[in-house]
Amino acid sequence: MAEGGVQFEVKTTATSDALQRLAAQLRDRRVVNRQLAIQMSSWVARNFAAEGRLNVPWASLAASTAARKVTKAGARRGFDHILVQTGLLRASFQLFASDNDSATVGSAVKYAEYHEAGGRHLPRRPMLPTSDIALGQAVDVYENFIARSREQAGL
Repeated sequence: MAEGGVQFEVKTTATSDALQRLAAQLRDRRVVNRQLAIQMSSWVARNFAAEGRLNVPWASLAASTAARKVTKAGARRGFDHILVQTGLLRASFQLFASDNDSATVGSAVKYAEYHEAGGRHLPRRPMLPTSDIALGQAVDVYENFIARSREQAGL
């Protein structure tokens, strides 16, 4: 360097080491994907309670279905909500799997798919989130995961 000049030098060894620690932490996504699956399962439960209003509001019950849910004495059976006859469908949604690359929530009840998609004589009542809702949930969970990982890596 010429005489009388100025110079600034950045030693990147510490930063490089911290980035390597961060990369190692971000490779194992099993825990964060399990957290995402749990959050999505909770979303489905809230959507049931809201009768679809977290997503696409569900069609009202047909008059014949509403009448069937009332006993002769006029008292409710206790399951007067849409898509709740016995409680099996609502309770069937669970965490299917979570691994390093995915988080899966769903129901193994065979008739769940008919309610989700609808049909000729059955209105569509989506219980699962749209891809936009799921992506928003994933972004929130992953932003927290990255922030914690950065903190642990010293960045």
